Amino acid sequence: MLNTIGHAALSFDGITSNTSYVAINGEKTIGDTASMRGVATISRTNAAGSASTLVNNISPVASTSFGVILNKAKLLNDNDYVTLSLVQPSRVNSGNLIINIPNRSSFDGTISYDETSIDLEPSGRQLNMSMEYGHRVSKKFALGIKAAYISEYGHRKNSLNGHSVALLGVFKNFRFGAKFDQNIYFRDSLLSGLVTYTTRF
Repeated sequence: MLNTIGHAALSFDGITSNTSYVAINGEKTIGDTASMRGVATISRTNAAGSASTLVNNISPVASTSFGVILNKAKLLNDNDYVTLSLVQPSRVNSGNLIINIPNRSSFDGTISYDETSIDLEPSGRQLNMSMEYGHRVSKKFALGIKAAYISEYGHRKNSLNGHSVALLGVFKNFRFGAKFDQNIYFRDSLLSGLVTYTTRF
């Protein structure tokens, strides 16, 4: 159910789901050196069946996602480019999970339950933003830098934000890069690097 995992008393075993979605994709050329591309999806998930747990029912769940990418070549000279992107990962807009909360038990051991409805719409909206600039110094050498920022990670309001800066390059058959990353989970600063070599036989 939308990659949701339940365990023990809140297991979804016995419940199946079917998702229908509509995707819109478009691209627009702006002048001779720029273009804009956008994609958006709208989906609806219907749950069927029942679980032998405290999960009583799941209403239809609606979710959306979108992304916009702007590319511009020849920004400062004939050999450079810049790319800007804004992406919202899939986010639930409506839907409810109904669970049975144990209330009391009678003298004969019968347990009564109260139905509780839980709103599945998250409190925030995650946005992934990035900017990349690249410059081809020569036919064999190119450099680029990319900065990224993630706000309200996991669609949770006031959650930790993350950011990273990466330096990328190509020299002949070598590709290399270094990345400084602010870890979203533990707030650690991470530095990583990569060098690859490709050849043809």
